Amino acid sequence: HNPTLLRLAKLFRDTGKPDEARTIYERALANNAYEAPAVLGLVELGLEQGTNESLQAADRRLSELLEWMPENAAALVARGVIAQRAGRVDESIRTYEAILAKNPQDVTAALNLAQIFVAAGDAQRAKPWFDRAAAGRPESLDQVVAIQDFYLSAQEPDRAVALWQDYLSRFPNSIAGRFHAAWCLAKIGDFSRTHAMLSSLDATRPNDPQILAIRTYIALSDARYPDAVDLATQLCATGQTGAVARQRLLESLEYFDQRQPNVPWTFCLAAQLLRAEGKPESARVFTGLCEKHCADPACRQYLRAIADQKEKP
Repeated sequence: HNPTLLRLAKLFRDTGKPDEARTIYERALANNAYEAPAVLGLVELGLEQGTNESLQAADRRLSELLEWMPENAAALVARGVIAQRAGRVDESIRTYEAILAKNPQDVTAALNLAQIFVAAGDAQRAKPWFDRAAAGRPESLDQVVAIQDFYLSAQEPDRAVALWQDYLSRFPNSIAGRFHAAWCLAKIGDFSRTHAMLSSLDATRPNDPQILAIRTYIALSDARYPDAVDLATQLCATGQTGAVARQRLLESLEYFDQRQPNVPWTFCLAAQLLRAEGKPESARVFTGLCEKHCADPACRQYLRAIADQKEKP
């Protein structure tokens, strides 16, 4: 029963078992050689694998699928991705433009095209495509985050917030969406709405490490450095359950440093988080930056405390 097999393959992918998913997709194709979702699933797995062989195999599958389904938008987008990965950027651009000429609301094609121009350092050419992707009302969290990041870098915080307002109006029960929205609000300094969002999250996800991470970022932004240290210490004590939250805080510290460079506490917090992640060499880089810029006695005391912490093996 192919519909059941496709659901099972998705479950394997969602739980990090690509080999099992690949086997299930192949079984579905053995049942029906024209099962397009199975072909696309195998193509996506090939793209995730990212080797030359897997990309070539994915391209062959797409060629066969497009012979009998030439208007399949997902297959056309995937062909553009393969060309992009192979360094055939002009071909990739032409592919995405052709898709958008037929379907102006294709979010993936618009976003992929925008990111090509961002990678080339051409934000001006990228912006209309980010706008097009935003207008398409993306349903993928990764896509919303990518568009948000561009708007934040382009100093358009209102548009970044509007993305999350629209997303949450359509998916009000998305916990991940609400956490992303809280991060966005914190980054733009709208702490009153951030705290309101965190309060609602605390009611449904009490003691979630991401709440600690966002509050650490707010304390740093408010120059409440002892509070930031205390919250970061609590976050580091959450072990493996706090790994995602620590990674998001590290990414946000980089964003903070771009806007307020050389605040020594930023580097100290990064060093502490990296030690908790078992990355002592990276932590030492940030310890050195902290030492270089730190003049506050409290900061130096914190620096010594970090240096005295036992490194994870």
